Amino acid sequence: MLQGVGAYPVGVGDRALGVTVSVGFARFPLPPAGLAVSWEQALNLADIALYTAKSRGRNRAIGIAASTATDAEALHAVEAHFDAAVLEGRVTLVQVPGPTAAVDTRAA
Repeated sequence: MLQGVGAYPVGVGDRALGVTVSVGFARFPLPPAGLAVSWEQALNLADIALYTAKSRGRNRAIGIAASTATDAEALHAVEAHFDAAVLEGRVTLVQVPGPTAAVDTRAA
């Protein structure tokens, strides 16, 4: 998705603008404990990962690969204080960088 969107500029009038995407995702059940989550919690965790991608400069995908949480209460604590959980190693993230924004030299 990052490559597909970022590879082509979007024409706006006589200008070509580079476009990028930010993506958040997570693995479920959540490794290594195989913690199952509700769809609402899964959506919230992916949304937190999306905002993490945006805060780290956009044009990237950030995914939650694992968490040390072994029960629902611990996972709620991760959600409530996500940045701290990442810094403390309670969450493992993966990052996929997006392409350098394409520029269409024909539109100028």
